[in-house]
Amino acid sequence: MTSSPVNPLEATIEDLTVATWYRLRDIKAFSRRPEPFNSVRFGETTITDLAMLDLCRQRLTRSIFLQTPSYMETFWGTDFEWWLGSGATGWFRLAVQAKKLDMKKDRYLSLGHETRGFPQICVLEDYAAQNRATPLYCFYNYSGGVDPQSQWHCCQRWFRAEELGCSVTSPTRVREALNQRGMRTFDFIHRSNLTLPWQCLASCPKVQDAYDEARKAYGLQQESRPVLPFPLFRLESYYPALPPFRPQSRFPRFPLPSFGDGIDDDLALYDIEVAAYDDSLAEFYDLDVGIPRAINVTDLSF
Repeated sequence: MTSSPVNPLEATIEDLTVATWYRLRDIKAFSRRPEPFNSVRFGETTITDLAMLDLCRQRLTRSIFLQTPSYMETFWGTDFEWWLGSGATGWFRLAVQAKKLDMKKDRYLSLGHETRGFPQICVLEDYAAQNRATPLYCFYNYSGGVDPQSQWHCCQRWFRAEELGCSVTSPTRVREALNQRGMRTFDFIHRSNLTLPWQCLASCPKVQDAYDEARKAYGLQQESRPVLPFPLFRLESYYPALPPFRPQSRFPRFPLPSFGDGIDDDLALYDIEVAAYDDSLAEFYDLDVGIPRAINVTDLSF
């Protein structure tokens, strides 16, 4: 087992995961103070925005970030979508719903949330099916009683509780929690081997096998060795190439803010490519289902 990150993306995710853990720990401590000194809020939207910023600002090979206008958030899609891969391996498309642990009750209180009258989990799965994406849940956590024997399922790294500050799981595990009374807890979600530290998406050797399996299915390579199935990625969410996110024009239904002079120079410092929604978007997103609040495309070089 390894105990330190081996690539820049893994290191970035570990940093934001550990930061999330300690921020939530501190907010839990602040909440014990008497009124009016317990008003610190650190919700899912804030954590997600910070995570997207951290992914963008690192000098990874390529990072494209698009964000849906805030007034559309109630009506459209997932919390964020992540295209993860490279030109050499192809891309897996992940549709992600984010949930923050309620630290007083050790439960995910909004796990059964409804959107426009439909269970949110159904909306997520429908979105993923219509848009050829893998549906995932990302949990933002702090817990004072993590059990390394039952709640740590990374096959590459030594146990470190802080690295569960952001964890990911399949909707399968979430449905199990929803269908059993009292199971919307940190303990139940993390007892499944479908629940992994977020950085596993950037470091697990089974992820490389998932790319190899997908490339074989597309006839892009011949591979005789057996592959280890990665439990979270779906083959149908694989794309040999990225869709053409072009910055030349705007998608008319979703107007984008204008930027002041000099922003291109500022973004160049971080190797960030800003793209607008254009006419090609309709080819890759079912607009009747929705679009995610944020889209991040991150190049991962193995």
